Amino acid sequence: MKKCLLTAIILSAGAISLTAPAFADGLVFDPENYSSKPAVQKTTPAKTTTNNTTPAVNTAKVKDITNAKTRENTNLQNALFELDSAQTDVRNQLLEEKAKYTDIDTQYKLIKEQRKQQARAIKDSERRIKQIEKTKKQVRNSMQLSQ
Repeated sequence: MKKCLLTAIILSAGAISLTAPAFADGLVFDPENYSSKPAVQKTTPAKTTTNNTTPAVNTAKVKDITNAKTRENTNLQNALFELDSAQTDVRNQLLEEKAKYTDIDTQYKLIKEQRKQQARAIKDSERRIKQIEKTKKQVRNSMQLSQ
């Protein structure tokens, strides 16, 4: 019984430690909320007050959305915008590929038709040659009979 209880406790502790990062809500340090330059405090041994008038966070440049729902909606809207632009790019690429396919298809059909016409011309020429050969043979035969 003790062994089963100990195993269950270890398994549950392991499962909690493995799944805890999945339920974390954002980063501990969010670089968007802090300025790129660290605030430097000047202290002197005689004075303990600081002359730092600039805030640690540059509020003029950073748009801090404290509401998590609004931040999530903004992120989703940005993701949708990126997906729309990617879809537009793919559609434009599809149109280009279809245009290339149509060009190649028309060239293929044109070449196929030219090939048929050339095959007919070859067959006609071969028939004429055979006909001329038959005529020559008949003329030779008639010449031999007449002699």
